[in-house]
Amino acid sequence: MKSVEDMPTVYLLVGRKSEATLCSEFIPTISQSLDTFVPPEIRTFRSLFQYLMELASQKPFNLVIDEFQEFYNINESVYSDMQNEIDIPC
Repeated sequence: MKSVEDMPTVYLLVGRKSEATLCSEFIPTISQSLDTFVPPEIRTFRSLFQYLMELASQKPFNLVIDEFQEFYNINESVYSDMQNEIDIPC
């Protein structure tokens, strides 16, 4: 975090929780970090990541996902969902 302390940064810690619970915890973090509205009805990381990519097209920021490997235990499709969003943005 030291390397990004002077830049807009979203820090998300992936714990062993349900995907919907993680999203509900990530939404206020993202809102506060970027001083922006994030729809509270987002319940999948795929949707949340799509929203983050849309935000990034308007306002650059860093995204730090700590313990990213935990997604394997939560929803292993997150890896391909993120890759698809990066490769083929909407």
